[in-house]
Amino acid sequence: MGLFDIFKTKQKDIESDNKEAKFTTQIVKTDNVSKSLSEIAKKYNLALSSIDFDILNVETYIRLHKNDDFVLMDDETENLIIKEKLLLNEDFEIKQSYEIRVQKFKFSDDFELIGKFQANKSLTRATFVVSPNSLLNYSNKLESQILDELYKKKLKSQMIIQFKPFEEKLLDDIKNLITKIRVVGMIEDDFPITLCEAITPIEPIKMEVIEHYKALAKEDEFVKELIYPIKKDDVIIEIIKPQEGKNGRNCRGEYIKVSELKESKIPEFKINGNEAIKKEDTESIKYISNKNGYVYLKGNVIFVKDELEVNQISLKTGNVKGALESDVKLEINESDVMKDAIRDGMIVETTDLLVKGNVGNNSKIKAKKLVIEGQTHRNSKIAAIKSDINIHRGLLKGKEVLIHRLEGGRVEAEKVHIKQAISGKVIAKEITVELLGSHITLIASDLIEIQTLKGSENKFIIDESQVEHKAEYVVKQEETIKELERKFRQYKEKYDINKQIILRNKFSINELKEKINEYKQNNLPIKSVWLQKLKKYNDFVKQTKKIEDTLKEIKEKMEFIKNELNQLQNSTFLAKVISHSGFPEFNRVEFHLIEPPMKITYDTKETDRDIEVFMLKDSGEMDYKIVGSKDDSSS
Repeated sequence: MGLFDIFKTKQKDIESDNKEAKFTTQIVKTDNVSKSLSEIAKKYNLALSSIDFDILNVETYIRLHKNDDFVLMDDETENLIIKEKLLLNEDFEIKQSYEIRVQKFKFSDDFELIGKFQANKSLTRATFVVSPNSLLNYSNKLESQILDELYKKKLKSQMIIQFKPFEEKLLDDIKNLITKIRVVGMIEDDFPITLCEAITPIEPIKMEVIEHYKALAKEDEFVKELIYPIKKDDVIIEIIKPQEGKNGRNCRGEYIKVSELKESKIPEFKINGNEAIKKEDTESIKYISNKNGYVYLKGNVIFVKDELEVNQISLKTGNVKGALESDVKLEINESDVMKDAIRDGMIVETTDLLVKGNVGNNSKIKAKKLVIEGQTHRNSKIAAIKSDINIHRGLLKGKEVLIHRLEGGRVEAEKVHIKQAISGKVIAKEITVELLGSHITLIASDLIEIQTLKGSENKFIIDESQVEHKAEYVVKQEETIKELERKFRQYKEKYDINKQIILRNKFSINELKEKINEYKQNNLPIKSVWLQKLKKYNDFVKQTKKIEDTLKEIKEKMEFIKNELNQLQNSTFLAKVISHSGFPEFNRVEFHLIEPPMKITYDTKETDRDIEVFMLKDSGEMDYKIVGSKDDSSS
C-alpha cells in the first residue's frame, strides 16, 4: 500500500467518524419504520443495533373500496370493522403512519426485555417469548415499558400496532406477566406473549379418493400389489368431500386470498352384498369392511372375500401381505413343475395358504397353516405355525412341521416329522424321521427318533441351548447371571467398606448414646451436634442394611436362575437318540451341557448296529458318558 492509499483510508475513517458524530436525535414520520431506521443507520454509518426509537404517534387509515380515499380511523370505526366483518372483505384496506423519535441506543439499569420472536408462515399469528433472563423490576410504569418495547418489535417486522381486532390477547398477556412479577418477583420459565392474532386463511379441501386398502403397496417400490388383505372394520376406501376455503388477513393488514375450489364429481361405489358398509358425514364418505378377507374392485363394485384362488403369485398380481391375522384362505393353483406357483422374490402373507406348485428363489412366505404340494427353492424363507411340505430345500421356521422329503433344507421348529431325509439340518424339541440318509444334522432338546437309518456322516445332537424356544431363554438367563454377579461384586465392595466404618465408630457412638441419655435424665440441654452425629450414624446404618438386603435379593435371584438352568440340564439326561434300525458306523452322537459348558461325543462303530437308544449318564464328579442300549425299555 502506497502513501497515497494510506492517506485515502485515513480520510475515509475521518469522514465516517464525522458522519457518526453529526447524528443527533431526530423526529421522523414514516409508514415503514424498519426501512427508515435502516436508511438512517446507513446515512450516518451506524450499526442498526446502535440506534433506538420511541413511538410518538400512530395514525391508522382505512378505505372500503379501491377507488375511495383513505380516511383516518377512530374508535367508532374500529368497532365497526369487527362487527361488519370488513377484515374479510377483499376491497377493504388498512395502512398506518408513524411518528417516531430516533436516537442512540442506551442500556437501561432497570429494564431489558429479552426473548425470541416467533410467527407462523402466513404471519397471521405472532408471539414474543419472554426469557427469564429479562430485567423486569415491578413498578407502575412496567406495563407501559413492556407494551412500548413489544410495539417496537412489531414495527420492525412491519406489523400494524394499536389495532384492537388483532391485539386483544396482547394486552391480557402483558397483564398476566405483570401480575406474576408482582406476586413472585420474577418469571422462572419462558413466558409467551401473543403479539398479534389476525385471520388465518383456510385452504380449500379438494375432493380426494383415498384407497386405504392399498396402503401396504407403498412398502414396495417396484412391485404393485393387486391382492389386498383387510380386516373387519378397516376402511377400504375414503372419499374426502370438497370444502370451500376461507380468506384471511395477516398482522401487516394485508389481505390473503386462497385459491378457488374447482367443482368435482364425487364418485359412488357399490358394495357386493353385505361385505362392506358405507358411512357418511359432512367431511367424508367411508366404505368399511364388514369381514376379514381380501378386497378387490370390479369396476366400482367392492368385494371382500375370505377365500381367494389365483393361478400364480408374480409381478402381475403383486405381493400378498398383511393377512396373517385375517382368517382368510389363499389357494395358488399353478401346478406345472416347469413353473413356480410363487415366483422369484415374491412375498405371501396369509392365514391359510395352499400352494399346489413350487416356491421360487428368494420368495418369502408367512402363514398360520401352510401346505406346499410342490417344492421350495433353497433360497426361499418360510414361517408357518403348522406346515405340510412335499419337498423342502429352503429355510422353514414354525411349530409343527411335516416334510415328505428333505433335500438340503433347514428346519427350526418345536415338533418335526420327516418321511425321508436326503440331506439338510433340523433343530427342534422333538424330531422324528422315517427314513434317514447321509450328511444330515439333527439337533433336539428332548428326542431324536429314526425309524430306518441308512446312511453315515450324520450328526445327532442333544442341546437345549440351540432349540429356538429355549435358546433365547438360555442366553438371556446366562447374561442375567453375569449382570447379577457384577452387581453383587459392586454392592459387596460397598457393603464391606460400610461395615468397617460402622465397626470403627460403634464404640464412640455407644458412648454418645449414653451421654445423651444421661443429659435427658438430668434435664440438661442436649447439644444439637450430638443429635446430628447420631442421626448421621443411624442413617448410615440404615443405608448399609439396605445394601445388605439388596445383596440377599441378588443372591436369591442368581440361585433361582441357576436352578432353572439346572432343571433344563437335567432334562438333557432324559433326552434320547433312537434308531429303531440300529446305528451303522461313522455317525456321531453328541450331548451338550449348559453349566458347565461341555460337549460329550460318541462316534458309532460297526458293533453299534444292535444299539437302538443312546442317552447321557452321570457317573458322578462330572464324569459324563454316552451309553447305548438295545431298546427303549432297558434305558
